[in-house]
Amino acid sequence: MAYSRLVWLLVAVAMAAAAALPAPASAEFILVGDATGWNLSYPVGWPEGKTFKVGDSLVFDYPKGQFTVTEVDSEAFRDCYRQGNTLNEWTSGHDVVPLDKPGRRWFFSSLANHCDLGLKLVVDVAGAAPVAPAPAPRPHPAAPAPSPVTVPPANPPVVSPAPTTDPDAPPSPDKSSAALNHYKIGGQVVARAVVVAGAVFAAVFL
Repeated sequence: MAYSRLVWLLVAVAMAAAAALPAPASAEFILVGDATGWNLSYPVGWPEGKTFKVGDSLVFDYPKGQFTVTEVDSEAFRDCYRQGNTLNEWTSGHDVVPLDKPGRRWFFSSLANHCDLGLKLVVDVAGAAPVAPAPAPRPHPAAPAPSPVTVPPANPPVVSPAPTTDPDAPPSPDKSSAALNHYKIGGQVVARAVVVAGAVFAAVFL
């Protein structure tokens, strides 16, 4: 009973210390094996149905010196090969292992035949929760298009003013018509002169 209280007290201290570290707001501290802890009674199917993501941390609780938390590659994990490729190892009895990158990670206890007895864990770490994108800046109103500028021609054409016509002036007679009328009028005068001269001659001499 005293041991269990001590264990839980140490777990609480470890969690409080880990909580003091900067971490994403959604980070979780996951106690491996729940109340059972990391020992030979550890339930093999414990990870099923659980979500592990970047920023979370695994907390391994066990009696110091009786077990280890050894991180290995997939091949050593599959064969429980204690002399295989060891990536990391923790032995404090209250180990906080951060999940700092996505992907699969493999752990077992490297003492005696613990791995063969089922004290092993594999977790699939998902990426961190996506961050909401920043709102797009509001577009600036488009500047109005400049008004077209009309450039006068360098040498504007000279336009002669139209001749003005006096509305009260008589219409100009056609030259050909004027000559014809003058001929007609002259003939009439000559004929009349001949008639008058004949009359005078008759009156005087007859």
